[in-house]
Parts: sequence; C-alpha cells; structure tokens
Amino acid sequence: MFAFEVQPPQIPIILQNIFILCYISNLIFGFLESKNQKVDCHAVLQLLAMTN
Repeated sequence: MFAFEVQPPQIPIILQNIFILCYISNLIFGFLESKNQKVDCHAVLQLLAMTN
C-alpha cells in the first residue's frame, strides 16, 4: 500500500460554475450571433485565477 494518493488538481467550485455559465452563454449567443462574439472561457478563468 502506498501512503499517498495522487489527486488531480482541485478547481474551486466558483471557477467551475463561472466556466459552465460562460460555456452555456457561448452556446446561446452562438445561435443568436456570429461565432466571433464568443467569450474565451479559458482566458476568463486564467484572469480569475491570477487575481485570487
């Protein structure tokens, strides 16, 4: 038995929720507007992670 377990990096639930909202909004606005109006969810998450 190993004394330690390998765990995936923990992502805060708040960031997960923001990413989901961003993804859903991209799906919705993707139908209403051109594809160029999409928000870069990964860039938003990176900015949020840097500010914390």
